[in-house]
Amino acid sequence: GDAQGFKLHKLWQAPEQGVFLKGLAVIDDIAYFGISPQAPRSARDDPRHNNDLAAFDLISGNLLWRRTVPTAGLLNTVSAPHLSVGSTYLPSYTGRPETEAVKQHHSSEEVAWAMESLVEIGYPPKIGGYWSSGLPYLNANIKATKRPWEAGLQLPLLMLNISKLQAAVAGLPAEAWTYEYQAKHSAVMAGREGNQAAFKPGVEGIVLLFSANDGHGPVYKFPAYEYFKDALEPLLEEIVGKRDMQHIIRLQLALMKPGVSDIKIHVDSGGYAIRGHRIHIPVFTHPDVSFDVCPHRYQPDPEHIPGPGEQQRMLDIQECYKIPTVEGFVFELNNRAAHKVSNLSPIERVHVVFDLCEEPHPRVDVPRGTVCDYDMEQGLICKYPDGLTPAVMAPAYYMDPAAAAAEGAALSLAQQQQQLEDESVQAPTPDLGSAQLPQINFDQITNIGLADQAAGIPGSSSSDLISGIRNGQADAWVAEAMQGSQAGLSAV
Repeated sequence: GDAQGFKLHKLWQAPEQGVFLKGLAVIDDIAYFGISPQAPRSARDDPRHNNDLAAFDLISGNLLWRRTVPTAGLLNTVSAPHLSVGSTYLPSYTGRPETEAVKQHHSSEEVAWAMESLVEIGYPPKIGGYWSSGLPYLNANIKATKRPWEAGLQLPLLMLNISKLQAAVAGLPAEAWTYEYQAKHSAVMAGREGNQAAFKPGVEGIVLLFSANDGHGPVYKFPAYEYFKDALEPLLEEIVGKRDMQHIIRLQLALMKPGVSDIKIHVDSGGYAIRGHRIHIPVFTHPDVSFDVCPHRYQPDPEHIPGPGEQQRMLDIQECYKIPTVEGFVFELNNRAAHKVSNLSPIERVHVVFDLCEEPHPRVDVPRGTVCDYDMEQGLICKYPDGLTPAVMAPAYYMDPAAAAAEGAALSLAQQQQQLEDESVQAPTPDLGSAQLPQINFDQITNIGLADQAAGIPGSSSSDLISGIRNGQADAWVAEAMQGSQAGLSAV
């Protein structure tokens, strides 16, 4: 029923008679409360009377545990005064900060509506932990089981202002989504054409970060990342927190052409999917885009009557549910559950898609012209253009010094370089015709721009050129714009 305009929901009720619930403290979205037997007031300090304490997950809707505690009398209040003096009537938090992302998560009408819809269909998200932003992530241990959908189909996170990202995507020339363009101006993943044609016809993408299929080893940062950096990084930091930026192992933009593209039903495999977390940021979408997640449900076969000693035959039923994907609505997808997408709308549908693991990874800045490919025995390998070497970035790059020292997360550059050398073999370079790979990378560009600026050369800063590109004055990545600039390139 309703009380003073609020809608009431019964979350849990004790299964036995003769008890009542007393006291409440909410900590990190977990409700702690007492379960007391009915007793006279004279028993409130009777050492023979003990009570139960229970923990209920408000996100997943599950009772986590219930245990008897020696209260030596009746239980009246449950509190966490070490966290908050108001813990008996206000939610409290431990290591999770009350960030803007957390506030958005709790106050967003879109998040609340999506969460309620997931509960109604019987697949509420089960939380496994929290990013440094304070936002939750799905339970990866459940995702790794034979029934991964029991972790939930989707975890709604928050609504973001993505106008700057939309402008960056809208400013791309159509050819920027092609393999040939990226091979010349950024870096590419080779050998994926068959998979794309079979499972994702009509879908194009731009890879910004990539890792091995098992989710281990370094993360390769492609030059195209620089074009999206200003528009994308603040959003990523708000979602996962600055310190957990080191946990991102894959990042790409996916474009589905209107009316002709289709992502067929599939389940993501590999360590990056089993141990990781897949997050979507819808950039451009439409109501006629259908994003369906299709879990299995097992129920007894009504036509089968088991004989003595025979097990009941079960029916495996797969049902698909359309999940919300409005522009700016950030969510974690359970990509271990079968899912599919179709674009029957009149527009190009674009999502930012990224994967995170729960541990940090070193990052490698690869130069323009790099070609990465899979080797069945050696895993992910990357070949760099002649004369160019990658820049290795330790995980601690994303941490403040105190956090880096506390966690000891950074590998030494020597360790990382040795790891790269152990994994590196020669991969074939695609035929680029007469295209010449320029001997330049983004770090050199930035340094040149800063040097010219310090020398008083007007109009040569990298920020001026980037803003020029985003205002439609150029059709290529930042590197191509720099190559056409008079400032700095003659010194390279």
